[in-house]
Amino acid sequence: MAKTFSEMLYEKMNIRGVMQADLCRGLCSTTAMSRYLQGERRIDRMLLTAFLQRLGMSPDKFTTLALFMLVTFFILITVTGRKIEPLGEALAEAMEQYTNKLREIFSAFDIIKSYNLREKTGESFTEASLRAQESRRSLGRLEAKVGIVAQTVVSCILLMFMVYEVFMVKKFESKTFRLFIGGSTASVACSMQGYKNVYTVGRVVFLLLAISILLVPGIGVFEQFAAVKAGKATLNCLDEAIKVVGEDGASVDFGGKFDKISAEGVSARYGERTVFDNVDFEIKAGKKYLITGASGCGKSTLLKLLRKYMKPQDGKLSVDNCALSDITVESWFSHTAYLSQQVFLFADTLYNNICMFRDCDREKLDEVIGLAGLAELVKSVPGGLAYRIEDNGRNLSGGERARVALARALMSNAGIILLDEPFAHLDSGNTHEIEKGLLAIEGKTLVNVSHVIDNENAAQYDEVWYIENKNITKFSPYILLNEIKIVQCNEYLCCFLFVFVNLLTQNHINGIIQKSKNVNMNKIRLQYMKKWVIMPG
Repeated sequence: MAKTFSEMLYEKMNIRGVMQADLCRGLCSTTAMSRYLQGERRIDRMLLTAFLQRLGMSPDKFTTLALFMLVTFFILITVTGRKIEPLGEALAEAMEQYTNKLREIFSAFDIIKSYNLREKTGESFTEASLRAQESRRSLGRLEAKVGIVAQTVVSCILLMFMVYEVFMVKKFESKTFRLFIGGSTASVACSMQGYKNVYTVGRVVFLLLAISILLVPGIGVFEQFAAVKAGKATLNCLDEAIKVVGEDGASVDFGGKFDKISAEGVSARYGERTVFDNVDFEIKAGKKYLITGASGCGKSTLLKLLRKYMKPQDGKLSVDNCALSDITVESWFSHTAYLSQQVFLFADTLYNNICMFRDCDREKLDEVIGLAGLAELVKSVPGGLAYRIEDNGRNLSGGERARVALARALMSNAGIILLDEPFAHLDSGNTHEIEKGLLAIEGKTLVNVSHVIDNENAAQYDEVWYIENKNITKFSPYILLNEIKIVQCNEYLCCFLFVFVNLLTQNHINGIIQKSKNVNMNKIRLQYMKKWVIMPG
């Protein structure tokens, strides 16, 4: 045990000795470096004194010259700063507009595709981009001029020092001098003394200048090249996202006229989750359809299928005798209006947000404004239809934004109108009037996906579809019984109640009595209606 302890103590002392030796070497190195730096500073003072003597200047005169140069630079910066500041503000404003336009395009993909606005969007984006580039160029030109002047002054000073160092190289060629001037032009020239026949003083100076002239622009070109390559990839992604992509083989142009849209054995899935399973339905031209059901049941998916935003995994969607997949996307979008749940408004006038940057018939525009419930808004805002909407409708309420989007859909010449929760942001009074106006439009096929059910207007639809359990249940005729709860009963009693209540109320009760061959139960409670409904099985 004692021996082990002794060994440990010896090793500890040995380690301490090694550490002390390292510390001594470090101190010696530090002392040597300090002496080296002191010698270097003495050499620098010697060079500066020789330089000033060569110029015939005293240190006071040199200090005066340095102060004069500082004052000159200060005046130069002050004068040019006054000119640069407005250009900087213009560039900041242009970049803000450019960024807003870019954000607008990213947010409005659905609208750009729906209304075939790719060309218009491209023009406005190019205009904002060119404005930003021109501001950047103007600022860059002025900065370049200032930079040239500053660089000229600095280059002259450096050239004077370079000439002086070359002169010192020719004058002092001692080994000691070459040892202490590490890293300077003089040391470079001194190291080349053995190659006097190849490297002359003039060639050394020219080489240094050539490197400084070529190296900086070369690095700049490399950096700009990388930026251009990165920007090209971004623009390609943006172009791909905006571009309307059609199915392979789609060659039929849809003219707008049709008798029916039909689905045969259609199934739709998101990965492993099945939304529709072997569904059949038929949408007739000029008819009105109300689609309802629980959240997540597939209402919006149905609109995506009709909109050609997705293809069914199984089955077939047809327009008359033509497969929907054979119709070109551009022609189909031209004759179908789509109002999505996410309302987007351009940073432009109220007029352009309704007419989508096209010339509109004034009489039709006034009619659409009335149908969408926008008349009061147009009268109240400054400039009427020329009123400018900011930042996706930041200066409008949620209901007003929804009405503008609805007016946009109605203003199109589309014969098919697809609405995805159009009344979600409206109060019951406005919902009733706007929906009533929509149902009164003749010659338009309306498919309204909504969980907001107005009992009076519901009776005006040609069919009401309820989506549940990956299937579509179609109800017709429909008269809802308010505040009447019917317990489960057999088919005959249910039919008797239907006739009895219908005669009793003389069709004045708002609501829906639903019958469907697809449902065996004789009663159903629609989730959003909060009413019991009798259904003959």
